Amino acid sequence: MKEVKFNSKDILSQKQENVQIIKAENVQPQQARETLDKHLLLLHRTAKPVAIQETVADSFHGGAAFKNDINFIPAGAESTCEWKEPLSFLRVELDPQTVKEIADKENLFCK
Repeated sequence: MKEVKFNSKDILSQKQENVQIIKAENVQPQQARETLDKHLLLLHRTAKPVAIQETVADSFHGGAAFKNDINFIPAGAESTCEWKEPLSFLRVELDPQTVKEIADKENLFCK
C-alpha cells in the first residue's frame, strides 16, 4: 500500500490524542492509496481547480477539486486518489470512538 508523500518543508502537523491536523502545501502529483483507522476530513486549499480521480469504498469519483471542497472518508474505507498537478490541503483525522462519544452525548445518531 502506497502512502501519501509530503514535502517535509511544506507541512505543518499537529497531533492531539483524538485529532491529528496536517496542513500540506504543493504536494506533488501521485497516486495515493490508504486505509485509515480514523475518519478523514480533507479540505482542498489549492487556488485553482485540480483534476482528480478518487475511489472511496469501491465508489469512483472523477472531476475537479476546487478550493474549499471537503471530502469525508470514513474509518476503515479503502481509498485511492490520483492527481496530476501539485495540490494543497488541510487534512483532519478524527478518532471514531471520540466522534461516537460526542454524538451520544449530544443525542445524535451515530453508527
